[in-house]
Amino acid sequence: MSKSHKNKIGNLLANNQKPTRGQVLIDKEDRSKLPFEISIRHSLDSHFSFKQLSPKGLSSFHQFVEKTVGKSLSWGKVDQTMLRIKNGNPWRDEKVDGKDRRVAHYDMPGNGRIFGYKEGNDFIIWKIDPNHEVDK
Repeated sequence: MSKSHKNKIGNLLANNQKPTRGQVLIDKEDRSKLPFEISIRHSLDSHFSFKQLSPKGLSSFHQFVEKTVGKSLSWGKVDQTMLRIKNGNPWRDEKVDGKDRRVAHYDMPGNGRIFGYKEGNDFIIWKIDPNHEVDK
């Protein structure tokens, strides 16, 4: 554990504060080495949710999960191989579940994309777009 990480944790504990879920306690440069994880924390966009997935779309999403989750892939590796960049920027600001978020999208097998945002160590899924209907 790095000295700055220990200091951040020490400061929280000294002030009787508990780290909250999603709170960054690591150095920014260490983030790319953390394992890539996905999570669903709220309803997905109603036009791009599981109920809209065809069997082919569901298979594509499943393949994305199989390629990323539990494979000891770092954020850096997933970004390097699957992150989509539009107009020179991988992020764009959007409203998600009523909150401003920096949204990114990753390639799914086939031609699809999965949209979400980073919170803590997790990629929070927001849209599953198996046919690349968004930003065509």
